[in-house]
Parts: sequence; structure tokens; C-alpha cells
Amino acid sequence: MRKLTREEISLLEDRGSRAENWGLIGVAEGFCPGDSFRRVFFAGRVELGRLAPTPNGDPDRAPGIDDAFLRDASIGDNCRIRRARLVGVRLGDDVLIEDVEELARIGNGPFLPLPRADALAEDGARSVPLWRGLSAQLAHILCHLKGLPPAEALEAAILRESGLDSAGSLPLIGSGCRMVRCGRLINVRAGDSAVFSGVSRMENCWLESSPDAPALVGEGSIIRHSAILAGSEIRDRVTLSHCLVGEGVRLEDGFSAEHSLFFANSHFARGEALAALAGPFAVSHHKATLVLSCQCLFNNFGSGSNASNHHFKLGPRHGGILRRGTNCGSGSYIFWPSDIGAFTTVIGRHSRHLDTVAFPFSLLLAEGGESVLIPGANLFSAGGLRDAGKWRERERRKNPDRRLDLVNPAIFSPYVFQEMDRGAAILRRAEPGDVAHGGAIIPAARRIPALELYAAALVFHLGERLLAMARASGAGGAPELEDLVRLFSRGSGGEGDGGGDDWSDWAGMLIPGRAARAFLAGVAEGRLASPEASRKRLGEIHADYDRLEAEWVVRRWRREYGCPDPDGLARFFGEWRKAARYRRDRLLRDIAKEFAAEAALGFGVETPAGESFARLRGGAEEHPLTMAVHEECRSLLAEAGNLGNP
Repeated sequence: MRKLTREEISLLEDRGSRAENWGLIGVAEGFCPGDSFRRVFFAGRVELGRLAPTPNGDPDRAPGIDDAFLRDASIGDNCRIRRARLVGVRLGDDVLIEDVEELARIGNGPFLPLPRADALAEDGARSVPLWRGLSAQLAHILCHLKGLPPAEALEAAILRESGLDSAGSLPLIGSGCRMVRCGRLINVRAGDSAVFSGVSRMENCWLESSPDAPALVGEGSIIRHSAILAGSEIRDRVTLSHCLVGEGVRLEDGFSAEHSLFFANSHFARGEALAALAGPFAVSHHKATLVLSCQCLFNNFGSGSNASNHHFKLGPRHGGILRRGTNCGSGSYIFWPSDIGAFTTVIGRHSRHLDTVAFPFSLLLAEGGESVLIPGANLFSAGGLRDAGKWRERERRKNPDRRLDLVNPAIFSPYVFQEMDRGAAILRRAEPGDVAHGGAIIPAARRIPALELYAAALVFHLGERLLAMARASGAGGAPELEDLVRLFSRGSGGEGDGGGDDWSDWAGMLIPGRAARAFLAGVAEGRLASPEASRKRLGEIHADYDRLEAEWVVRRWRREYGCPDPDGLARFFGEWRKAARYRRDRLLRDIAKEFAAEAALGFGVETPAGESFARLRGGAEEHPLTMAVHEECRSLLAEAGNLGNP
């Protein structure tokens, strides 16, 4: 930087600019004010970068500063600032700021001290630091292992790194940022290419952003004490306080939240959240919906979904868990604390504390003041099949190598089968009649169908995975029984990393117990305590899921069927064919429900209902999902053509 010359000062003054002290203004070598500065007031120390020629001669895109107040500011090269007040800020290059009431640093600046979100418990017992590098998995550990050595070591490392991020630095607005028609932006840091459009107010916020994954904050938003990560979008009157908005997250249409964490690809609109830990692909679109003090992922909240956490006398200190894939129907209500099993559909109001973890893929109904559980009713559902494809299609994060959150959208996995095993054991041990478990009633008539469904799911999954493993082994063509025998001989089948049954779901990442325990020990001992080291190790485990699951498949098959000789495998694949056809038929029946006669109600205003419905919706047999189910089953049965009896 150099001082302004007398000629440059005179030129600036001729165009209406003033300074408390021209001697405190520094400019880059090659600086030339020309017509680029009009009616600017400089106060304190100000640094000005270079100005390139106007692109294509367009004066509306020319870099420069008009009608602005700058105090203790550093302006990068080729910035355009119009009608704005900047205090204590440092801008990168090519920044656009127009019609901004104030962009300022006050006090210690952004994220000093680091804000916290009181997720899962409003009393702060499980609070999480809102650090820009926080992933869903790290948040899960910090919440659920609070007070234990792994979480303590991890949190201490996060606080150290956040201090290095923020201590002594001015608010930084990265290169290529755009700020247009905004109110007061106080103590805001933003990465490259972040977009602020019509923001009403932001205070003490950090935006991670990059040219390939810009963060966006839109019209009417009011955001305080929050971290917003790359590729996220906040639009249309969103209000946030003490929140983390993760990668690829969308918040919009008047949504409001406090002390909540939103991770990869979740999407919330119109409603509200409080003390939520919303994992990957959590969705809520309805104005009357409250997501309160719960952890959820791969799920959807219907209109009017609600919960309560203030039954006892010491305040709202309770929370609950909706395991992966749990959906809450319109008007549903759950009484916290509760823990709802994976891929369950909750319908109606439930006023008892519930524990249905051992019964995934269930329907949870409210009937006559009781919570009625129908285990396995959601197995082989068309909705689950559609969800599996939908989650993969809705991945909004651009760069696979830079994703913070580790997301495994598997529906069938060792994690859910271990719970099915527990549920099946409970049903077998129970006395005749209805079964009371975890605050819910399982009708006697549903016990045998549940056991049959869980058994069919296990047979289908083991066979499907064995076929996939044979395919991946490179044998070529349809596998023979001898190929599978060799596959078993190469597999572990013992207590390797993936051999056990104690799998966990860490906010979207499926991890076997042995790997989880080794990881947590490494964190507690300091070897993996840094966020970078812990993320790297978790990423390695996540990337190794197929091998770990294959270990589990080999071990589980041996446990169920014994020695994997050709005769035993032939008998198994005869049983598997029945399970594959059973799954196909149930999926097709579920799809057909969408085309039943009552589905045509509302189509018969001007033409016969059946005719109108058929014209607009077609028939079940023509639906793409029907054809996909037929093709998948045909392909699998053909692949297993040399294994066992047809």
C-alpha cells in the first residue's frame, strides 16, 4: 500500500469525497481513482485495492465506490460499493455491495465466543458448539456422549480450532460475494461467492461458501448467532437463532428455528423447529408443524406434526429420537421422551412415552387412547422403495470429496436387522394374546405376520447381497454354487470390524460396533481428537461400508444356515426365490392401492370419475414404479438362475 498523492486527493474531493484524515488512506500500487469514487466519506484507516477497466464498457458494472461511508475498512481489488455503510470490515476481490444499511464489526467480531445450540434438550444439557466444520456425525457424538471422554476431547479440539479461526481477525467478506438490498449485517464472515439478497438482519454469523457451492441468504431473513455452510439456501423470511445450516440444506417460506442443527440436504419450510437435530434428508413443509427437541433423519413431518417435552416439573428438558426413515402423519403428536423405531409411520396422537426401537418398519397408530403398533407393516412398501431413489436424486452437494456429512441411505442394513432380531425375540417370548411393549400394544393377530415379514426381509436381503458380492468378485456371468462357496471361503465370517451385530446409526452413517468403539477410544486418547483427524477416520469407515456389510452377511448367513456347502446354498436360494417373489407381490399390491376405486374420488366433476382418473393417472400396471419392481425381480431371479431350484 502507498499513500494518496495530492493530485489523487484533489480529484477525490472534486467528486464529493471527504476524509477525517487523508493520511490514513492507503491504496494499492496502480490505483487510479478516475471517476470511480463519488461522495465517499473515509474515517479511520482505509485501504483501497486496484480498479480494473469497466467490463465491456458497461457503467453499471464498473468497479468503484459511490455514496458510501467507510471506517477502518480494507477493500479488495475491483469491488463495487454503492449506497452502503462499512465499518471495520475486510473485503476480498470482486465484491458487490449495493444498498446495504450497514456492514460492520462491533466488539470482538464474529464467533467470539463460539455460539452454541441447545439441541435435543432446551436446558443446554446437550449443547453443541456451532463451528463451521461441524458434521452430522460429530454433532451426534457431542450430543449423545456428552460428559464422556470422547465428546469432551472432541469439543475441546473444536474450541481450539474455532479460536484460531476467529481470534484477532476482522470480519472477512470473501471474493466474489454479492450483497444487495440488505439491512444491518453485524459481525458477519462469508466465504467466497456467498450471496446476500434482501437480508433484513444478520448478527454474529459465519457463512462457509465457495464458487462451486455458494451459500445464499435471501429476502427478509433475520439470522443471529448461526453458522451457514456451503451450498445451503435460506430464502424468504426465514428467522434463525443459534442454528447450524449444513451443506445442501434449504430453509424457506417463513420457517423459523432456534437452537437447532440442520444437516445435509434437509429441507424445512413454513413451520418451526426448536432444539432439533435434523439429520440428512429430514423434511418438513407445513406451516402448522413443530419439530421439537428431537433427532430425525430421512424422514418427513406431516401437517400439524407436534410433540411436547414439558411433562415434568423441572422445565422442558426432555427430547426424543425418530430413527431413520420415521415419518409423522398429519396431526400426529408424540410425548417426549420417546424413541421410535426406524422406518415407522406415526399416525394420531400418542400420550405415552414410547420405545419401539426393536420394531422397525412399523405402523404406530392411536386407537381408543392406546398406542397400537403393527410391526413390519412398512416392509416392502412402495413408499420405502420410492424413498430410496428419491434420497439419491436429491443430493444437492456438488463435490463428493469435500462433503462434511457422511450419508448412507440404505434401507436394509445390519443396523435395522439387529433391531428386527430383538423385536422377533420379544414376540416369541411373549405370553399368548396382545403384547405390551415400550408403552405400545401389539395385537395378538399381528405377531405371526410380523415374524413372517421380518424373516422374509432377512432372507431376501442376504440373497440379494450374496448375488451382489458374487457380481463384484468378477466371476462374470450368472454365479454358480461353487462361486458362492469360494466367496464364503474368502469372507471373514468372524468377529471382524463388520462381523458383529451391534451396529449404530450416527446421524446418517452406519457403523459397526467394533469400528465405533475403536474410533471413540482414539478420540478419547487424543489420536483422533482433532476434527480433521476424526472426520478422516470416519470417512474411511464410511467408504468401507460395503466390505463391512459383506462381513456381516457372511457371518449372518452362517449363523442362520450353517456350513456354506453347495447343497445348503441351493436350499437357501430356493427359499430366497420365494422371498423375492413375495416382496415383489407385496410391492405391487401396495402400488395398486394408489389406483383403487376410491382414488378416483374428486375426478368425476365433468366426466365419469373412473374415465377421468384413468386418463390422467393411467393404471397401476403402467406406472414406472410397477415396471421397475417387475424388472428388478426378473433381473435378480435370472441372475440366480443357476442357484438351487427355480
